[in-house]
Amino acid sequence: MVVASDKKSMAMAEKIIENQSIQNSMLAETEKMRDELKVSADELQRKLVELSDYVDKYEGEVAKFKKNLKEISSSGAGETVETMKTDLIALSKLLPITGGPFVELFLGKMNVRFAMKKERLQFKSEYELFKQKLSFVFVVLSLVSLMLNMRWVHIFLQLFLSYYYVTIAIRENILRENGSNIKSWWIQHHYLMVGCGVVLMTWPPTESYHQFSLILHAFGLYVSFLQIFQTRYQMARLYTQRALGKAGEMDVVNTDTRETHWTGSVKLLLPMVWFGHMFQLHLAIYAFRCDIPFRPNSVPAISLCN
Repeated sequence: MVVASDKKSMAMAEKIIENQSIQNSMLAETEKMRDELKVSADELQRKLVELSDYVDKYEGEVAKFKKNLKEISSSGAGETVETMKTDLIALSKLLPITGGPFVELFLGKMNVRFAMKKERLQFKSEYELFKQKLSFVFVVLSLVSLMLNMRWVHIFLQLFLSYYYVTIAIRENILRENGSNIKSWWIQHHYLMVGCGVVLMTWPPTESYHQFSLILHAFGLYVSFLQIFQTRYQMARLYTQRALGKAGEMDVVNTDTRETHWTGSVKLLLPMVWFGHMFQLHLAIYAFRCDIPFRPNSVPAISLCN
């Protein structure tokens, strides 16, 4: 019994010593990694400073080239100047950019051009995920607004819509500056929708508003469902186009559709889209008809938005 107990104690002692040895080895390895990381951090910091200085130098050179090109253009040098103008556009894509007046209004004059490919793709992925998630939220909010004829519910929906379009407009402006295929007219549509949301929020709860709100929220519910189906189809088409090399990695889903293939999905989706356009036209006409007996300023504004 005593011998067995001694062997057990010795085994435990050896195990403790072995574990201690492993811990000491891991500690030494971790300390070495820390020291290497400190060296790498110092090197990275030095290279970032060098890169910043190089960007400033490059920006100055591009500005000088642009100035010289402008002076040459006034003398009418011809085809060579046009080629250099095209080159200038390509060269300017490496410069920092603010994203335009709308983005500056919210973010200030900060650079929105991502230097790393990973950052660009992550930003695009988050943009697409944001749109997909909020499509389902709009279905719920539109349904609640349709069922509950309460002013505060309607105002909350319009506030949420305004937030959505402002956020989307900011993100899409940034995506454009990073090589996305989004057209300017599509972003301008978002500005218009923000304006429509403000008009609806300030529309007094008159008889014309109550007449119009019912059909408006029915249209909103239909469009929310349609957007979900349309986005799924366009995402599938975009993946196909990327696989064929006909779309860039920064291209996103929007209404600027590419070549259409008459699949079963399109044959189902296209009548729904056309019905949505007819619904929207009916909504505008209905708003003008509401305008005849009541004439608040909001009604013609909403009619024009539609």
